[in-house]
Order: sequence, then C-alpha cells, then structure tokens
Amino acid sequence: MSDLLPSIPSALRRPAKLSLADWALLVQLSLFSLFVSVQLYDKPLPLIVDRLTRRAYRGDWLWVRKAAHDYEIHQLARLTNIAARFSLGVGHCLMRSLLLFWLLHTRGETVNLCLGVRKEHETLHGHAWIETNEGMLADTAELAGQFVTVLRF
Repeated sequence: MSDLLPSIPSALRRPAKLSLADWALLVQLSLFSLFVSVQLYDKPLPLIVDRLTRRAYRGDWLWVRKAAHDYEIHQLARLTNIAARFSLGVGHCLMRSLLLFWLLHTRGETVNLCLGVRKEHETLHGHAWIETNEGMLADTAELAGQFVTVLRF
C-alpha cells in the first residue's frame, strides 16, 4: 500500500482538506478529464476546445456547471489541478488548463487557453496555461514567459 502513496496526489492523501462538496466536484472533474483525454487521442485540439466552449452552456454535466459558480476561482484551480492528474497520458498542464477553461466558460468568464513551446538543447517542450482579465491562473508569469505562445483560444 505504501508503494501507491507516492503516485497519489498529496491533496488526496489529506482528505480532511477537502469537503464533501469538494470530493463530489473532484470526482466529476476526474471523470470529465478522462472523457477529454480520450477525445485528445483522435480529435484535433481546436475541435475539442470548440466543443468545450459550446458544452459550457448545454445541459451536459449540469451539476459540475452549477458547482462551478459556488467556488472561488482559486478553489477551482486547485481542484482541476488534482483532477488533471487522473488524465490518460496527457500532459498535466494541458488537462488542467482545459478543465479550468471549460469551468470558467460555464461561469461566463472571459478566459483564454494558451499553448506555448520552447526549445531546450535539442528537445521541444510545451506548456499550457489559462489567462483571464485578472491575469494568469494556476501558473506564474515567470513560467509561462519561458514559452513562446503558439496558440490562443
């Protein structure tokens, strides 16, 4: 059992830190991240972003949409950060950003999903982050500044 603990996100090892409502939303977000992960395997990212934008205003995942209005943005960022760790083979930052992008759209917020790249030695690295009118979410400007923005949705 102790072998499993390092792979479990630290927030999940401290259940007292999450309320029952947090757990309920986290389960829904984790399921949604699995759904989006599967989509990323055979659909282009612009199509997925378009679907997330349109789905933000439909009846799908209604409970998650209602719950998103009850949380502060930093709380949503924390929960999406945990849920993104359960995605299938997709970069953590991309899934976290997609989930947060969708949740903020459900609230009617102005939000941009940004993707950037940087070359380090002979390796190309990518990163995804969220920008709002108030600035960057769940990331720092210093980290995002290391990447050249190539896509913005």
